[in-house]
Amino acid sequence: MALLLLNAVLILAAVTVIHLYLYKRLVKDVSWKGDKWRRIGTAVVLLLSLLTVGTVVGDQPSQVRKAA
Repeated sequence: MALLLLNAVLILAAVTVIHLYLYKRLVKDVSWKGDKWRRIGTAVVLLLSLLTVGTVVGDQPSQVRKAA
């Protein structure tokens, strides 16, 4: 159980670091503060990070094995 929790924390940390890097390079560095495109880019990066985490959390392989 502890190993599973450690893996989950490491994966979440990696996803967070990657999305923060993408936000900095693709949104923050190329737009003005308070600009419409910066808000849109922020929303897109946030949505992608939540979607990534939600996909990993929502995956239930036990139900797939039962169906097969």
